[in-house]
Amino acid sequence: RYPIGFSGYSIACWRAVTFQPCFTPTATHIGYTWWSHDIGGPKHGSYDPEFSLRWVQVGGFSPILRVHSSGHPFLG
Repeated sequence: RYPIGFSGYSIACWRAVTFQPCFTPTATHIGYTWWSHDIGGPKHGSYDPEFSLRWVQVGGFSPILRVHSSGHPFLG
């Protein structure tokens, strides 16, 4: 009844993070009221403490906050 979606695997970079606030309401408009992002970027990119903090802050405004990364220093 209530689909849960996510933005897909993203590269850990500022460009990906700046797109997330636009992507969340767009998903809501097409019926995904429960939406999350793969915070941490499971695909490539580089680790930056400020960048990581900002991405978690952006994710805090999503209905589902999900830190998801594989083999990336973000989770260290």
